[in-house]
Amino acid sequence: MPGFFISNRDCDCQINNFYNDCCNREKISDCGFVIQRNTLNKLLDDKIFQQNEHYIVITEGVILNRTTLMKKYGKTDFFETVISMYETCGEDFFKDFRGSFSGAIYLKSNKKWIIFTNHVGDKQVFYYINGEDFAVGSEVNYLVEWMKKSGIQYHMDETGIYFQLTYGFMGDSNTLIQEVKKLQAGTYLVIKDGKYEIKTYHRFRYNKYDLSALREDEIIEGIDQRFRKAVRLEFEKDKEYGYRHFGELSGGLDSRMTLWVANDLGYRNITAATYCKSGYIDEKIAEQIACHCGFQWIFKSLDDASMMFDVDKITKMSFGLDYYLGMAHSNSLYEHLNLKDIGLCHTGQLGDVIVGGTYAFYPYPVKNFDVHKANSNMLISRVDRSHLRQYDWLELYCLYVRGFLGTLNSHAMRQNYFEIVSPFLDIDFIEYCLSIPLNMRFQHNIYKKWIVKKYPDAAQFKWETINAKITDSKLKVALIHIIRRGPAKLTKMLGIKSDLTLPVNMNPYDLWYFHKAQVKEFMDSYFADNIETYGMGAQLLEDMKMMYTRGNATEKAQVLSVLSALKLYFDKKNG
Repeated sequence: MPGFFISNRDCDCQINNFYNDCCNREKISDCGFVIQRNTLNKLLDDKIFQQNEHYIVITEGVILNRTTLMKKYGKTDFFETVISMYETCGEDFFKDFRGSFSGAIYLKSNKKWIIFTNHVGDKQVFYYINGEDFAVGSEVNYLVEWMKKSGIQYHMDETGIYFQLTYGFMGDSNTLIQEVKKLQAGTYLVIKDGKYEIKTYHRFRYNKYDLSALREDEIIEGIDQRFRKAVRLEFEKDKEYGYRHFGELSGGLDSRMTLWVANDLGYRNITAATYCKSGYIDEKIAEQIACHCGFQWIFKSLDDASMMFDVDKITKMSFGLDYYLGMAHSNSLYEHLNLKDIGLCHTGQLGDVIVGGTYAFYPYPVKNFDVHKANSNMLISRVDRSHLRQYDWLELYCLYVRGFLGTLNSHAMRQNYFEIVSPFLDIDFIEYCLSIPLNMRFQHNIYKKWIVKKYPDAAQFKWETINAKITDSKLKVALIHIIRRGPAKLTKMLGIKSDLTLPVNMNPYDLWYFHKAQVKEFMDSYFADNIETYGMGAQLLEDMKMMYTRGNATEKAQVLSVLSALKLYFDKKNG
């Protein structure tokens, strides 16, 4: 994920990205710090990298309301706008930014750094602090390169490794390196006088708005107004820079509603991209929607299973913080596209969670909970539970851990190509939806009613999750499910080995592992070549061997992801 790097300790260190040739490299000199950036050469007016006699200001990513803020503060320059925001609002001034952003401001008068990430944490920031020495950067790779050049020893973090082997991503601020931590969603880091403090500037909660007296149609109207506003904010950013509109489109509801509402708002020349195995229902539904709306449509087949071989490539982009198959399918599309005139990728990220109530628990919120929504339960007993204490309710735990730390972790890879946005991640939209009574949000209740009421044509296309329309009766949906899944369940119950027992979904990992000899050979060889190499503890070594041997293809990929990260950061041949 291209971005910035700051340290108070000088060394001969140059930060590098996976695709350096599409990035801009700069330094701020004569300031008493090492300050570099190697940022994607898009949306550069949103990205400040500048100093004056009083301040150093860095912003990274996309700030969707940049022009609005400039007007509000009466400035024609964004650097001056940010300074005015700080002087008016204080050290958490960036709470008024909207979008996928991170950044830093240095106050020269009192020698204080403020480093921040956005409300949902998808524009990642990592830090190393030891006494008075510190380093902060957009990539773990930046910090590792700096530590190596500075002669600083670092160690593998087994807590982070067990997170990876269970969740498939980090469940807290951990990375796979003990000395490097991640700044969490809605927080910022203050460094002054050799001391540091993590502060929270935003935390999602229930019932920010009292909607209990509103009728259902009034709540639907509130959803629609806020969603349309969020979509408009994203697509106007494309127009601001002269970029083409580009978005992902699947057979689900979330990406559909992002592009459908954009089309309804009058945005044209939209290119939609779909990736899955050919013939899968995702392809069929996406093609029908694209044809109906007049989108340019790109389809990338995953039939060749080539993404199964991309473990080291994805690890370098994700820093080992997500299991590689969670990112490999979308990367297999992006790396083949000409993205020169695309600055943003519009998605439906977390729509089913925010308005669909996927993480809601009815009839009441759940307060007492354990590790939940893990990719694998094989080593769940090894997971450090201390991170659970941060969350009062199970839904908020799922939102922050599975949603922000898990699903949005894929943005680290995507941000090598463009900035990722989703109207469902609009802060005002999230807070409104979390205020909707649970019985309305539960099981996509209000989500489906919103679509049917406001965009009835969008409801005429099947929903991939149920292979039916959202207007179909429960009985019809149940019959479709039996017809679709019944044979596979029956053969599994009878102990009959059959392709029918393998998952019917867009990414048939088990099918590829067990039926494509080259995939099995690659994964097994990768495991065998690396499992004994990096000096992990005896218990961890035993656990990883057991998980790889007994696990399904996804669980095997989780093990390989850990080994790939250890190879990247702890193999002496890598420096």
